[in-house]
Amino acid sequence: MDNNNNNATKIPQMENIQTTAAIFHMPVYSIRQLVLSGRVPAIRVGRRIFVNINGFSEYLNTSTLTSAADEAPCEGRIAPIGGFKKYDRK
Repeated sequence: MDNNNNNATKIPQMENIQTTAAIFHMPVYSIRQLVLSGRVPAIRVGRRIFVNINGFSEYLNTSTLTSAADEAPCEGRIAPIGGFKKYDRK
C-alpha cells in the first residue's frame, strides 16, 4: 500500500444554515437565499441543508457590490441595495 498523502481527499467543513449564520454573523434568511440561488456550495441531506464553510468564505471574499441599475428587475419585496423607492407619507 502506498501511504502517500499527496492524493488524499480533503474533507470539507460543512455546517448547517443556522451555524453558518452564527459563524459569519449574518441573518439565517440571507444564508438560505444564497444557498437556494446556487451562489454558495451546499448539499441537502434529507431535510437538512449543509453549507461548505470554505466555499462560503471564498464567496464572501470574492463578491463585489454592483449598482442597482446593473441588477435584474426585482420581484416582490426583495431588491438590491438602494432599489426600494421612497414614498412620501401624507
